[in-house]
Amino acid sequence: MKIDKDIYVDVEGTLERCCLIADGKPEGIRDNAIEFIRFLVDNFKNVYWLTSCPESHYTILKIRDKELIDKIRYIDYDSSKYDNLDYTRPFYFFDDEIEYTCWQKLGLLKGCVPAWKKEPIKSKINPKIHTLYYIPTDAPMNVLTDVIADIKRREKID
Repeated sequence: MKIDKDIYVDVEGTLERCCLIADGKPEGIRDNAIEFIRFLVDNFKNVYWLTSCPESHYTILKIRDKELIDKIRYIDYDSSKYDNLDYTRPFYFFDDEIEYTCWQKLGLLKGCVPAWKKEPIKSKINPKIHTLYYIPTDAPMNVLTDVIADIKRREKID
């Protein structure tokens, strides 16, 4: 049974790693990105890509797993990705450029925002309902493995 929480993944930056060219890996995709996406679609009811430009769809195509990609819905936005989130439902949000002032204005940000160098994968916003993960482009390549482990712990997934 899938968890009834929404997943929002900003494509640009979060899944990409600029200037990565390595044997056996699609150019620009973080280590464990496919494992991360598969984990999300296997465990959560609604998974969404957030994108502001059509070129980011190219990033998704680098994953080269059409069956997996087809399980994710696209949300294109023009001005603010935050206008497209359903705040009435619990969700996880993954982004590399967090506009903390937006979360504060919405009354969702609780406490101080940790510097990513001290805590690269987490910032908490009303953690019982919404959970924000800050994954900057220059975070360690294997950061998505740490994110999977943290979500498993939070959701009690074996």
